[in-house]
Amino acid sequence: MALVDISGSIEGSAFREAAGVLQALYRGVGAGGRLGLVAFSDVADTILPPTAPRQAFETALQRYLPSARRGADALRSSISVMPLFSLFGGTSISNGLVAAERALWRAGLHHGRIYLVSDLQDSAEDLGPALRELEHLHTEGVSVEVVKLGHGRPTLKLPAWVSPVRPDAVERAVRSQTTAARPSDAAGAGRPVALIVLAGLVAFGVAGLALAFPRIHPDRGEVAP
Repeated sequence: MALVDISGSIEGSAFREAAGVLQALYRGVGAGGRLGLVAFSDVADTILPPTAPRQAFETALQRYLPSARRGADALRSSISVMPLFSLFGGTSISNGLVAAERALWRAGLHHGRIYLVSDLQDSAEDLGPALRELEHLHTEGVSVEVVKLGHGRPTLKLPAWVSPVRPDAVERAVRSQTTAARPSDAAGAGRPVALIVLAGLVAFGVAGLALAFPRIHPDRGEVAP
């Protein structure tokens, strides 16, 4: 899940940086990859579920996010036409995290990965809820990786288990994680086939024994010696 901060504190070059990070996530998942998208300010909305194909994520980026040629304010103007919410007001990272987790659970992905793309300028009243939600995700086995936008000092201090990723390293990090996940996925996919083959061999063996020894059990009316 890509979880992107579109609150009022994201301005200037941070808009272009956020768009670049999302494009790097798109490139990193590779052909056949799947990637969801949640946008948040003081409220959150799910734009794409985590099972969305890579092409749908690309369409969302083309529709809602700017190219560098359109300038620093393009992200604000393009997202403002979305039927989501106002970009003004405070920031609630906890609401974004909850929305991303719910999207993962609805998709049956109980051990998914969330990329939080934010300047981490959380509102004061949300600092406690955000830390509690991060703790909850950690307990549930959901990985949270943070891509810090801008150069401002964050108000949300991240726990030690949250993985920071530099904006320029996002694509490489996603590619390495996707590659590392493939062997286990392949093994899981091959397991049902192996079980079917084993069951067939057992059935064949039992049938062979029945043919070789047809009178192991006496018929009715016969007296076993």
